[in-house]
Amino acid sequence: MSRQLCSLLIALLVGCTHAVSSPPSEAAVVPESAAPESAAPTVDSAPLAVAPLLNGKQAGELLVEGSFMGFQGPCSGAPPTRSAWHLVDAQGAPPACIYVAGPLAEGTRSMPAEGIGSRVRVRGTLRELDGVRYLEAREVSR
Repeated sequence: MSRQLCSLLIALLVGCTHAVSSPPSEAAVVPESAAPESAAPTVDSAPLAVAPLLNGKQAGELLVEGSFMGFQGPCSGAPPTRSAWHLVDAQGAPPACIYVAGPLAEGTRSMPAEGIGSRVRVRGTLRELDGVRYLEAREVSR
């Protein structure tokens, strides 16, 4: 293989790897104006369920609790990243699901699946990409 072709392949691989691990640049923070002031809890308040995040009544940085489902949850739409995992609130029918982009809680893995169904708390920012809301996680714990 020629030196130029080798260099080109390496550049492509590095570029693809960087693109996969980078957060989506088109993602927008859900504006504070999308939520009434009374519906905007602080991150120090009790954790929220998943369902309120999907109906447009919450915004900004939040603390959310739900069940970790790895890649096996019922979230719909395209995930914001290839490594985004599903956070589910099974109290409703159908269960509410939101993608989470960011770290995993200790003792959980998406592939191979480990800790599926574990209750986790996610501290992060609610964002939206192509009409799909997701959490950009800053911290995840069990």
